[in-house]
Amino acid sequence: MLHAEETMVAETEAPAPRKVDWENAPFSHELDSPFSPQAALQLAAKADKSRDEIRRLMFMILQASVEETPALKPLLDDEKLKRQDDRWHSLGLALAAYDFSINDNPKALQFIFDQLAKEPVGSDAQAAIPLGFIDEWEDTIAAHEKHFARTDGAGATASMLFWQRRRFLYPEEFRRFHEQRLKAAEIDADSLRGVWRGERDGVLVELRFGDTHRWQVRYEDRLIETDLTTIAHANGRLVTLLAPRSEKGRVPCGRLHRAENGDLLLAVWPDTSEATPYPRVRNMVIEKADSP
Repeated sequence: MLHAEETMVAETEAPAPRKVDWENAPFSHELDSPFSPQAALQLAAKADKSRDEIRRLMFMILQASVEETPALKPLLDDEKLKRQDDRWHSLGLALAAYDFSINDNPKALQFIFDQLAKEPVGSDAQAAIPLGFIDEWEDTIAAHEKHFARTDGAGATASMLFWQRRRFLYPEEFRRFHEQRLKAAEIDADSLRGVWRGERDGVLVELRFGDTHRWQVRYEDRLIETDLTTIAHANGRLVTLLAPRSEKGRVPCGRLHRAENGDLLLAVWPDTSEATPYPRVRNMVIEKADSP
């Protein structure tokens, strides 16, 4: 039994609840309001839930997993709620993410992996959604990259949402992860700083790397300028460049890699779902400018 002084120390040392500014989340209208444990429990207790309500509850449970809110623990043993799940296991997957976050339960994480493994490679699978909310940076990343090793369309959008969620929800953890990937990819931090320029097949590119990233792509009489984010990949010496595309969030627009001779090579990808005003270019050598 704790004495009064010990109780005070224990309360002082207890970590404060993690709160997320969901209203500024860049990736989904379904997460644009603050998380309310009471609202989540009320919706969970509702006898008949529509398909939209089940999806909404799924995201509320995922919010609770990120904020590590213990108030939803009773849902882990709510058999009636589990029987109300949809055919995509939306609630079961969200509860598994919550169980792993709150209880560090490896079986819960394995459940998500097993469900994802049943889906076609590259598909916009429901089981891929919880991975974006989990603060674990080895097994979840491996599962994500294995599933989206080949993808396009809705699958490509789902893959990019994973990285956007991780970057927003866990910025410091994402920064450390990305730095480790860059080191493994032999594209050091200096390669993602400063101004780089290249030209091939009539396409001229100027990349400006720093605390924020941007590029200019010139082709014929057209000029495209946009900000960029980067993702370093485990399967090779690769860094993918992502550009914003209206409602779709960010989509891949290019890739950097090191040639065997040490040159930094850039691939430029048009967005095949839109009329991007430049062609696809491969293996453009880019060089660092002496001055801006």
